[in-house]
Amino acid sequence: MSDSIRAVLRQGSGDPPAQWSVYVLEAANTSAEKLLNPEQREHVIEQVRDLARHADPGRSNVLDIDRVEDFYELRDKGGLLGKINLRVFYFFRKDKRTLVILGVERKEAEGQTPAWMKIKMRARKRAVEKSLDEQMLVPVTRPARRRAAEVKRDEPDQ
Repeated sequence: MSDSIRAVLRQGSGDPPAQWSVYVLEAANTSAEKLLNPEQREHVIEQVRDLARHADPGRSNVLDIDRVEDFYELRDKGGLLGKINLRVFYFFRKDKRTLVILGVERKEAEGQTPAWMKIKMRARKRAVEKSLDEQMLVPVTRPARRRAAEVKRDEPDQ
């Protein structure tokens, strides 16, 4: 995958503790830095922290979340964001308790999420999913390899 990704929150950290580890694509971070001032970025970071505390990050009683195809968008506008209609795109993997921020975009027009945003996030999601197991963003044991090594040690010398 060409875009770098970094951990920003580990499962179990914080008070109350995060239920999900959170990773952010560098492209999403760069976009947020271009779109938002430091106060606005901190506001969005706090929303992502709150999202990580949810048992199901696809639903919330306090955050405005919508499913878009096979990923989600956290929606916010007004308040600290002023006239910015912001979308934070993400997906999560229950098996790894991992939430990945794919992008941060400013939505210009009312209505559904524009096709170009969906295409962009879909491509990023495919690339991240392909590398999730390879990079082992959240440690995963590989018992098959371990068993093979144990079998070699246990074999009698011939």
